[in-house]
Amino acid sequence: MKLLVVEDDFDVITSIEKLLINLKIDHQTATRPEEAVILLKKDSSFTLFLTDFDLKGTLTGLELISIAEDQIPGIKCCLMSGDFKEENVPLGLPFLKKPFTISELFNFLEPFITERSISQTAKQV
Repeated sequence: MKLLVVEDDFDVITSIEKLLINLKIDHQTATRPEEAVILLKKDSSFTLFLTDFDLKGTLTGLELISIAEDQIPGIKCCLMSGDFKEENVPLGLPFLKKPFTISELFNFLEPFITERSISQTAKQV
């Protein structure tokens, strides 16, 4: 699993990154939508994309998800937000409501981590 996280709040991105490092998850972060687009175009190995909805810049999180899905077919995308109403989230798109605790973030990411472990085990068999 390789994760790209897009978040413009320094405290939030720092907390997320600490958890990802502790879990030994291969990841990159972007603090601006434009930076995320460049990373998505340069690196097609991302398998998971987690973005805030309301970002400083020219694109929203939903627009970034559309770009990610176009650039990397099969990428799993997730949205997080403190302002976006959960009932407005497109059907089937995983959503993480902010603010969240590290435990809530872990629980949110756990299915993707478990999927990675199962996939790696299957490759070894």
